[in-house]
Amino acid sequence: MLDIREYLKNRLLILDGAMGTMIQRLGLEESAFRGERFNNHEFLLKGNYDLLSLTSPQVISNIHEAYLKAGADIITTNTFNSTNISMAQYKMENLVDELNFESAKLAKKIASKYSSDKKPRWVAGSIGPTNKACSTSLEKMGFEKIEPTQLYEAYKEQVKALMRGRVDIILVETIFDLSSAKMALRAIYDCFDEMKKDLPVMVSATISETTGNIYSGETIKELFEEIRSFPILSIGINCSFGARRAIRSLNELGELSNIHTSAHLNAGLPNNLGVYDETPEMMKEVFQSFIQNKTLNIIGGCCGTTEEHVRMFVELVESDSITS
Repeated sequence: MLDIREYLKNRLLILDGAMGTMIQRLGLEESAFRGERFNNHEFLLKGNYDLLSLTSPQVISNIHEAYLKAGADIITTNTFNSTNISMAQYKMENLVDELNFESAKLAKKIASKYSSDKKPRWVAGSIGPTNKACSTSLEKMGFEKIEPTQLYEAYKEQVKALMRGRVDIILVETIFDLSSAKMALRAIYDCFDEMKKDLPVMVSATISETTGNIYSGETIKELFEEIRSFPILSIGINCSFGARRAIRSLNELGELSNIHTSAHLNAGLPNNLGVYDETPEMMKEVFQSFIQNKTLNIIGGCCGTTEEHVRMFVELVESDSITS
């Protein structure tokens, strides 16, 4: 398969959309999360979306396939919360290796089905944050303090399993704490050394609507300056509060000319019913300007986005390539 680093020299790539809100739309009950295997588990499992890769794998396969059919170049594994720290709330820390390995295999199988020499498809191993942070400044926001070494070991366990499952990319997403992000990156590159294999690494942060900075206080530029010693493939913004409100921060990204940039954003903010109602047409104008100005190299969706949003991204990219 063509290395994604070479492919990015020639065109903009499309990342998939949301996983969690796509699952929410299905209205799954507790039984779908338990399956037969965890029928007698002592804790409620509804809401443990990562577990569906084991108990209802067809649900996850269908979502991957919907994004690939829409034209996504990169799909992300269903492993956003698959660390022993996040799985502790369900008393499932012992499943971390299996969750990551099987989720990676599942995504890779579907991606391979749609991949071709003309349009290769890649799988990005999704590594999300936990509900804990290394920075003491975030304790006032309700984040429990965690020791850096504990976070480092948790990420190493996750990365090794994703790599054994043959992901093509590692995606560290929804970064809100600089110190925690550094631990994740250190764990990733140490895994590369130990496993004697190098993968492209994407880094993506979430930003505050009020400040435009990540929640530990740094701007996107400052985040990049702090992590630039790592040979990352791209830096970007994800989740947050929709495309239009992120314009200033996305313009900051465009000024980081020596590295690829990405954006996969929410479909606005949830309304009173908890629904993200920013349609593909509502996001289109903003992303069209960034594509035309060559601000971004990778675009996609986060919470509330669907295959229809991805289809819109593909149309924008294809239209731009025709007029360029």
